[in-house]
Amino acid sequence: MIYDRVFVHEGEMAKIGNKYEFLAEDQHGFLHGEIRIEAIKVLRKQGRVKEIIAVGGLTKDGVSKVKLMAERIGGEVIQLESIRSTRGNI
Repeated sequence: MIYDRVFVHEGEMAKIGNKYEFLAEDQHGFLHGEIRIEAIKVLRKQGRVKEIIAVGGLTKDGVSKVKLMAERIGGEVIQLESIRSTRGNI
């Protein structure tokens, strides 16, 4: 199956050393960003997605998660900034 458009929602991130890393899970135990990034990279490599849209807000210290995600995905990624909440992302 080929997807016209895939949305990748942010995961919680924290600055560790001098770079930002996705946290493995949040306070509710939900998986977050790293697995989403890897999945979209696989779909792109397989030629199964035409357009990638990253959606997210800011880290606790004001850095754009969308830009961080787009850098990790690589290639062309549409970036949509949102408020800092799941509801805002949706």
